[in-house]
Amino acid sequence: MSATSLGQAWRRLGRMNDAKVWLERARQAFSADPRLASRFAAASSDLADVYRTMGDYPGSERLLREALDSPSCDADSRAILRNNLADLLREEGRSAEAQPLFKESIGLDAISWQQRVGALIGLAEISREQGDWTASINGWNEALEICRRERDERAEAIALRGLGRTWLSSGGTARAEPLLRRALRIMENNADMPHEEVANAHSGLADLYRAENKLALAEDEWLRALQIDRTALGETHPQVAILMVKLSEVYSARGEFGVARDYATRASQTMSGSFGENSLPAATALTNQAAVEQCAGDL
Repeated sequence: MSATSLGQAWRRLGRMNDAKVWLERARQAFSADPRLASRFAAASSDLADVYRTMGDYPGSERLLREALDSPSCDADSRAILRNNLADLLREEGRSAEAQPLFKESIGLDAISWQQRVGALIGLAEISREQGDWTASINGWNEALEICRRERDERAEAIALRGLGRTWLSSGGTARAEPLLRRALRIMENNADMPHEEVANAHSGLADLYRAENKLALAEDEWLRALQIDRTALGETHPQVAILMVKLSEVYSARGEFGVARDYATRASQTMSGSFGENSLPAATALTNQAAVEQCAGDL
């Protein structure tokens, strides 16, 4: 337990290598006693999150799958591991693998409301990415209702941001704006909110400004998000690359092709390095590079 607490403290301080050492010690200690299976699962999940934050997606997936194979984990422990694995796969563009894992968690009765919300959010995000607006909005609203019932403002802010982004993606700009602004306000006023979530909230507001063709405001919000993520995650993390892609679109639209090319190229290199040259994230980044060159007239 002391090793777990030290690992979490280092993690919040941004010292990921130190966090990894202590969380691994906690994981090994808990694995020695079958009666501590739930603590083993929690330590494995925390350690996998550190690997993910450091950009080591294969290492994170390996840890989660190993912990899921433990026969003594209870239902809620399995739901934590399953949801984390599914969200990892979704971020890698492997939604077909992620979706049944989220659905399996929702189909269980013996899990906490937090894990049910996590699965609902995962499925709502996949539906948004696939353009199934009705399913996504219904999922976000169900998650939001649970968060408000349990009076968890942190989870509520994440659901508000997701709902706002879905309305924006579906063309409902007027409905998206108050949701995105409220989500950012809650996150900025919550000292326990992870920095990456605050960055995502700034990015959501930037998406709104981009849709309204307010390029200067969009640039400002994405630069804020980029500064937060660079500090929290490092220069070569996929989340940083996603923000670089968005900024490259803004600079391309303004005719600043040198800056746009620089961001697009760095994003492509990061995605290929993190997920492999034949991955969906790498393909998406290459498509963005091509769009920048097309806009610049270099067919």
